[in-house]
Formats: sequence, structure tokens, C-alpha cells
Amino acid sequence: MQNYIEMSQGRTGSHYVDEKKVTDKNWILNYKINREQHFAEITKWNGRTNKVYFRRGKDKDMQEKLDRIQKEQFDKMVEAIEKCVKVSVGENVIINLGLLGAGVITLPASLSVGGFFASFTLFNWPLRSVKLKRDLHLIGWIIDNKKDVDSVIHRDVDSKRKIDLSQLTPYIDYSVYPDDAPYSEEMYNNGINLNNITELSAKQLQKLKKKTISFQERKNNCEGD
Repeated sequence: MQNYIEMSQGRTGSHYVDEKKVTDKNWILNYKINREQHFAEITKWNGRTNKVYFRRGKDKDMQEKLDRIQKEQFDKMVEAIEKCVKVSVGENVIINLGLLGAGVITLPASLSVGGFFASFTLFNWPLRSVKLKRDLHLIGWIIDNKKDVDSVIHRDVDSKRKIDLSQLTPYIDYSVYPDDAPYSEEMYNNGINLNNITELSAKQLQKLKKKTISFQERKNNCEGD
């Protein structure tokens, strides 16, 4: 699980969400699985790294366990961030109301009619915190619908594979991973998870969500027939 909070802060370094309040230093930041030597290298949020060995052939079980732990920690982080954002937004509303009462803020005519709360975004509204909360909910949806998302990823990648027409019966060549695949080979092979999801931007994740919803609707319609 990458440091989504740090990513949201941008170049200015402004901390609208205090990382210490919403994370635990012993949580899993990311991991790498060495399938040849049968161990997982785990990096914690405090920067420390340790190796966890597993039996031969248990690499999939190890990955599922780490993914489950990351998701549990992710859910706790989202819950904590929502509380921080709620407090931050409330404080900024009070500040802006006070400035309005003191006559410090002059609302444009376009905002004063039916757009009162829109004016807050021009001043002290914690935009990054709100955006972070929205992005985290998007990430959570992707992980909660992982099975269907992985199906869409496989479909999109396989559509880029070359079709071998040299044989009597044409077939898709799975021996070479397509260079123009929209997802990494690691994501294709191991599925999307909190360890690799930051390979995709929020815009790409939103597009993937829309594709997955369409896939789910078609699947439900077929099951209903």
C-alpha cells in the first residue's frame, strides 16, 4: 500500500491530513514476493523492512494474506481520514462564516444566488483532503470489486495480443506480453491490489471502474436470462 497521503500533498508540502493520526507505523507500506527463494520482503510505514519465508508453492497464499492485511489497514486509514476531513471542513466553514459576518469576504453575484457553499472553495476549503477522500473511496471500490476488475484487465490486455494466422486454425499468442498493454504484466498475472494500484492514475482508475460496472451489468443480464 503506497503512501497515498504523501502523494496528495503535492509540491507545496501542505499537510491537510496528519499522517500520524490516520496511519500506524507498523502497517505494510508495500511488499515484494520472491517466488524463487520463497519469501516476501515487507516494508513498513516506518521504513523498516523484513523478510517472511513461506513453503514452496505457497506464494499465492502469502500474497492473498498480505493483500487481506493491507485491505484491513486501508479501511482503517480511510475511516480515520474521513474523521479528519470532517473536522477540517467544519473548522473552515466556521472560519469563512466568521469572515462573511465581518464583511471580509465579498461574494461574486454568480455565487451569492444558489451557490453559497461554492464560495468556500475559494478560500480555506481543504481541497486536497476532500480529493484524497474521494480518491481513497475510488481505490476501495476497485479493491472490493477485485474479481470483476481483474476480468476487465485480462480482457483489455488480451485484446492487444497478436493473433497467429500462420496455422490452419488462428490462435491468440500468449507467449509475448503486448508492449501496448494498458496494465503491467505483474498486475495482469497477480491481479490488482493495494501493492500495485498506484501504477494507475486516478483518471485511469475511474475509467477502469466504469468498464467494470459495464462488465458487471452485462454479466448480471446474462445470468438473468
